[in-house]
Amino acid sequence: MMKIWITSLVVASTLMVQAQNKTNHLLEFLDVGKPVKAEYVQVEPDASMKLFATVINKARLADPKWYAEHEKTGTAGTPLPYHEKLMTKDEYANYLGSWDKRKIVPVKGKDGQPIRVSVLLTKETNGTYVVNVTDVPISLLEYSTEANAFKSMLGQLTFLEKIDAPKESSLRAWSGYEWRYLQEEKRYTTKENFAIGRTADQKFGYLIYRMQQIVGNQYVTDKRYVLRFAPVKKAKK
Repeated sequence: MMKIWITSLVVASTLMVQAQNKTNHLLEFLDVGKPVKAEYVQVEPDASMKLFATVINKARLADPKWYAEHEKTGTAGTPLPYHEKLMTKDEYANYLGSWDKRKIVPVKGKDGQPIRVSVLLTKETNGTYVVNVTDVPISLLEYSTEANAFKSMLGQLTFLEKIDAPKESSLRAWSGYEWRYLQEEKRYTTKENFAIGRTADQKFGYLIYRMQQIVGNQYVTDKRYVLRFAPVKKAKK
């Protein structure tokens, strides 16, 4: 009887996961067939961060082994956690204050103007969805609602996690979803990430694509595109 009950739970859990996977997360931010204007953005640190970069590098050189371990205790894209080996408490308070002054600004072209593009979500004849952006590899990805995954030229980008970035993150507070392709060999690693989300104040959507190829400890390829756009207010099914 116990075995049957456990089996029933497993089946129920599987059906629940499958049902969740049928949610098209892209439709929470984009409408099919309705293009939206977007601009490339980047994080611009406050000028005072150069001083703290020097302080942190000094701590890293003084004890590389400790620093490597301490760095792992933090969250990528946020300030390093405090430690007396890193800097004094007063310096750390100023470090956080400096980090909080960062700005998210448009990337400008050779003409000095922000680089703007159009983002268009289309539904293909085979039932998959494509986020079309001119001259960006995002357009080569096909999203399957059934699998909740993207198919790329490299392979499949599987659902990684739901994003809930804190206000301390480089792009400030925002939430959304992320998918990733990962291939790890002995000396060669390839990563392809796609993320989409919305800022905490609901004003902007983020579309992020990143491609990384690493040989040994060297980045052979490291391309990152961050697009900011006006998302739809509600999911359209």
